[in-house]
Parts: sequence; C-alpha cells; structure tokens
Amino acid sequence: MGVKENFTKPAIAEQLKRILSAPAFKSSRILSGFLEFIIDKTLAGEEQEIKEYTIGVHVLSRNNDFNPQLDTIVRTHAGRLRRALKEYYYEMGKHDPILIEIPLGSYIPFFLSQNGVQHTEVNEKKDKAPASKKPVVAVLPFRNISSNGSRDFFADGLGDQLSTELTRFPDLSIISYHSSRHAAGKTGDLKEAAMLLGASYVLTGSIQTDTKHLRISAQLISPGNGEQLWAKSFDQNNTASDLFEIQNEIVKSILTAVGGYYGAIFRDVMKAPYQANSMETYDAIFWYYNYQRVFTKEVYQKAISALESAVKNDPNYALAWAMLGELYIDDKAMEFEKNDDPLEKGLECAQRAIAIDPTCQHGYLALAWIYLFYHNREESLKAADQCITINPNSADKTAAMGFAIICAGEFEKGFALLNHSVHNNPFSPWWHRLAFVFYFLNKKEYHNAFQWLLKLNKPDAFWDPMMKASVLGHLNRTEEARKNLDLLIQLMPDTANHVKGIIESFILSQNLNNEIMEGLKKAGLNAENERSPKLKSKPSN
Repeated sequence: MGVKENFTKPAIAEQLKRILSAPAFKSSRILSGFLEFIIDKTLAGEEQEIKEYTIGVHVLSRNNDFNPQLDTIVRTHAGRLRRALKEYYYEMGKHDPILIEIPLGSYIPFFLSQNGVQHTEVNEKKDKAPASKKPVVAVLPFRNISSNGSRDFFADGLGDQLSTELTRFPDLSIISYHSSRHAAGKTGDLKEAAMLLGASYVLTGSIQTDTKHLRISAQLISPGNGEQLWAKSFDQNNTASDLFEIQNEIVKSILTAVGGYYGAIFRDVMKAPYQANSMETYDAIFWYYNYQRVFTKEVYQKAISALESAVKNDPNYALAWAMLGELYIDDKAMEFEKNDDPLEKGLECAQRAIAIDPTCQHGYLALAWIYLFYHNREESLKAADQCITINPNSADKTAAMGFAIICAGEFEKGFALLNHSVHNNPFSPWWHRLAFVFYFLNKKEYHNAFQWLLKLNKPDAFWDPMMKASVLGHLNRTEEARKNLDLLIQLMPDTANHVKGIIESFILSQNLNNEIMEGLKKAGLNAENERSPKLKSKPSN
C-alpha cells in the first residue's frame, strides 16, 4: 500500500508521536493505545482489521467472546478519542503539518494537510469518507446569574442530566457533558466552544433566583449563524424542597421540545434543500425524515431504497432496520402498494433491529404497529409499552404509541399519552391529529372530532377526505360531506370496495369502525357489499 502524495509513513509516524506526547494521551493508556492501533494497522495496509471487535479485544482487553452489539465500550472510547484529537489540534497541534481525523461511522483514520489539502487514507483506494448525518449536540453549562451561589449545583446538575438524557435519542450524537464543560471553561464564546467540540447545535441557558422564585431559561442555538432555534422559560417556587423533581420536569419539557424527528433540532435539519435526483447527497436517515415531512409516494420510494441500501451495506445498523420496518407498514396504511407482503417484511425488519439493539426504541415502535395490523392486540400493547419505557421523553415516539394504543381500543390511555406529547411539542405530523379524530369520533363527540380534522390539512392523503366525509356525515352537513366523499373517490376510485377493509386492517375497536362507516354512509357511500379482509395468522414473540 503506497502513501498518497507527500504523506510518507515516517511523516505520519512522527505526527503520531507528537500527539501521543500530549498530556491527554500520555495520561490515558486507552486513548493512546486506541490511536496507535488504528494508525499502525493503516500504515501496514491492514485496514480490514480495524473493526469494533478487534479494537475491543486488542486495545480494550475484552475477551474473545466480546460482542460489540451488547457492549458499546469501543464506540464510547472512539467518541473520547475524536474529542481528544479535536482538543489537541485546537491548541498544541494547531501548527502541525498533518491533521489526523477519525470520521464518524468508521475507525479508519484519515490524514489531511493542515493547509486544507486532503490526502485521504494511506490506502491507494479512493475510498470515500463515511459521512455521518447525525446532528452533533453539546449541552453547555447553564449560567447562574443570580447572587445565590447555592444554585450553582442545580445549574450544573441540570446540564449534566440534559446531556445524559439526550443520549437516548439514537439519531443524535451527544458530546459528553465533561467535554462540554471543559470547552466552555476555555472560552466564553459560544461559537468557539461549539467549534472546539464539533457541535452543530448547542443547548444552554441560565438560572435566576430571588427569595421566592426560580427561573430557568433554556435556548437551542445553531452556533454557525447564532440563530436561536428554540427557547423557553420555566418559573418555579424557589422555596420548593424537591429540586430534583423540578429538574426532572424541566429536563422532560426541554427534551420533548428539541428531540425526536418533529423536535426543534430535526426541524432545522430538514431546512436543507431537497434534491430529488441525488441519492448520494443524503444518507438513508435523511430520506426517512424527509418522507416523514412530506408523506409523498415519490419520497417514500426513495426512503425505502436508501434504507434497503443502508442495511445491505451495514447489516448491524439497527436504527435503519427499524425505520425500514416502519416504512413497510406505511405501504399498508397509506395504500402505496409499492411492496409485496409489506407486513412480513416489516416484521422481519423490526425483529432484526431489536435483535441487534435490544434498546432500539424505533424497533419497538415498528413492532407495535405491525402487531396491530396482524390484530395481535396483546403483543402490540406490550411493544408499545416497551417503546415508551426506553425513552419517555421522545414526544414523537410517545405520540405514535398513543395513536397505536387508541387503535388497539385503549382509548383513554392512548389519549393521555398523545395529549401530553402534543402539548409539549405542538409540531406534530398530520397523522397524530388523526388519532384525536379517532378518539373523539369513538366518543360520538363529532364537533370535537371535526375541530381536529380542520388541523389535518393533508388533502393528498385519502385519510383526510375520508374522515371529513364521515364526521361531516354525522354532523348532518350533507353537502360538505359529499364533496369530501367525491375527493376520496378521486384518490381511491374503488372506495366502496376498499374503505371498510382499510379501516378494519388496524383499528381493533368495532365501535370506532362502525362510527366511521356509519358517517360515510350518511355522506352517501354505498358499501353494502363490502367484506372485511382476510387476516393472516397472528404472529407472536
């Protein structure tokens, strides 16, 4: 294996020696050993040996039965190593000739010129650096701006807990609070601290107290342009004895607002321009989120293709398996008819995700919906409960499970989850609002159901005109009901022969199904000869 351009093996070895002499590496056998191992293997042309398993066994002294899917120690120390390298080049190594980086998603080092000219890997192959699309988030210490120094511990504990709880969102990359606090101590400039940490988003704020009041202000900031993406203030009683309970409630409120794919972070991520013909521009996760934003057949197909490619290239990518499983369910729920046997495929994907990562929240989300379509109520509710337990602060997942629980017939439980999630994060998708329609329609509260229908605003999805026709039929607004029925027939020409089978495919409450059908009949739908679909056998765990 040759060395690209003027980066000779001795030059790289000399750069390694410089780095290992830095205090952060001299004091850490793990960091120095990790870096030395991956560079030695690269210089020897043995990049194929740089894997999570070999690092765990040869660097971190794990036994031969080490399982990287159950033990995340390599990923943990890889994150430490990346941050240590950033800190080294920020200070001691800022004038070094060679920049050594470890791209996210890989453990193979890259060697770049400090003047900005990239020399790629030592390997002669023109391998492309695996680009990570995960937003990188740092929680900088909350400032105590009051004269009461006793609240310093509360401010520090709040930042630490936020940083810890954010790690439950697998689609975010979280800088450790220790590193964030260290960077903030070096500079008072937020942009400079974010640059040092490699953070694309910063969560920070302040604490202010007087004798009676405690005010916590939190902000999510994009350090690149200084834009404040989200902010909220919390006022509490300063005499409250249980500060831990106050802290927990504030953390929960912040996380439900900024995390998840309808939170402030991903709303900002999705501002990136959509490029319909460039599959290589964005990774599979981007396409999934883009589909969640627009819900069109075109983007659905691109998301499916990107995720299928992702799991083929990386069979241990649990989140991609889970997202793929969910999209197979949407093929059924949205009548896209793009895949053969979508439920079987979805079930296989969800189970694969959970087998790889037993804490994959998205995997349990997909599983709950799949079991619902199989009319396996018990397993669906069990998967929904497990999904919520993994990260109760993920508003989008909790709301999705609230919807599934409503469809399973547990209306009050589902409504409570859904209502709490939407209250904390009002940027919910149209189908979350559909769940409220189901809830109120089941209670025969047609006016409330219609108020939620007005918020649906998804005329290109057949659920919009279908539910409007049904609810307006119950309200005896016959002319408006028939107009929506006409729109439904335009989207689904064979409505009379399909609609009953569609709603009964995953709504397990016969009362709710009857309410929907009765409203449609009042709107003018002739469905006398409909038959319910034949269900497949109901799988169980």
